[in-house]
Amino acid sequence: MKRLTWIFLLSIGCEGDTPPNGTPVSQPISVRATDPAPPSEPAPAPKPDPAPAPAPQADAQEKSQDPPDGRYCIKLSALAAHIPKATTVYFHDPIFDPRGDLFERPQSLRDIYRPEGTYWLGFERRGYERVKLPIRVTPKGVDPNPETLEPLFEPTKELVDNYDAALAALEQRDAARARAALEAVQSLDDGFRETPAKFDRLKALEREQAEALACLRKGDLENAAKETGLAKLIDETRRTRELWSQCVSRFDIDGAQNHLGKLQSSLTPEDPGNQQRKGRIDDLASIRSLLADLQNICLNPVGVEERLSKLFDETASDRAKELAESISRFCRHAQYSAILHEPASFVLSESDAEVRARLQARYVVAAGESAIETTVTVRLRKTETWKIIDYVEAQ
Repeated sequence: MKRLTWIFLLSIGCEGDTPPNGTPVSQPISVRATDPAPPSEPAPAPKPDPAPAPAPQADAQEKSQDPPDGRYCIKLSALAAHIPKATTVYFHDPIFDPRGDLFERPQSLRDIYRPEGTYWLGFERRGYERVKLPIRVTPKGVDPNPETLEPLFEPTKELVDNYDAALAALEQRDAARARAALEAVQSLDDGFRETPAKFDRLKALEREQAEALACLRKGDLENAAKETGLAKLIDETRRTRELWSQCVSRFDIDGAQNHLGKLQSSLTPEDPGNQQRKGRIDDLASIRSLLADLQNICLNPVGVEERLSKLFDETASDRAKELAESISRFCRHAQYSAILHEPASFVLSESDAEVRARLQARYVVAAGESAIETTVTVRLRKTETWKIIDYVEAQ
């Protein structure tokens, strides 16, 4: 180091020796061969790139749970994990809005900051009573903590009553009433108690009743009766059939037709027996037509034997001749002015039938007009069409 100092001082002393033209004259400097070369300084290490600045926070409120202005975080965002869907949350700040109502406007589920104090949380859910809870904000935290808060919802009377009505209807196998009640429950809360399971039970009941109803529509009352929910319809069907039978036995064509129409249109539209019932009504109409033809023969006895032979069965031709002779004898001394057979009963036995009718007749004789009223029994047989096999007046 001393050697370098001397070299520096000698170089300064040579600065005064300059030629007249001003060009400095360099002086030789001797250096011992044994002196080591001056050490070169190492190149400076490259400086690392500066670290990137941290990205700005999306929400400045998240930087600290204890901001310098004395406000504290209420983590309303945590409620989303603890409350049912379709629940509306409300928040009321009595300091900021002392006259406001808790349920005045919904509160979005985002974290908010408030000074120490008491605030109110409200929850509103369709089918349930409103829930109102006080929350206390202190430097130690929020009580109750929104991160663990689970509000208790009490179902409304409407929800409970409809659910209970659905259970009762299912027990009574009243599918229509059960569906109406369960749909009312579903509109309020489709997950209330065992509502999904009750819907499954209802669908099973409806399938069973549909199968039973198909039996009823076909007239199979025995299998339809396995479904107690169809008891009223089955009783109505039986009663309608009985009324139809009574009308037929009384020869009441209009009444029988009305009851058959009810069976065909609503109760048992697919019942093959309806066609048989229609055939029976057609039989009554055919028999009434035969009696009307007999009345016309009595009123106008021209060709009585030939005309009667067309009304009687071929096996009863002798009886037809006897009746023709009786009418002819009567008409020699009298003339019918009116005659009516009013059927009062109808009894069917295999291919034969017996009709009892009230005969009302008025006739004219030389002494004047007279009337008779009696009961006749007409026996008939059906081959291709109905024919008379006997006609007997009551004695």
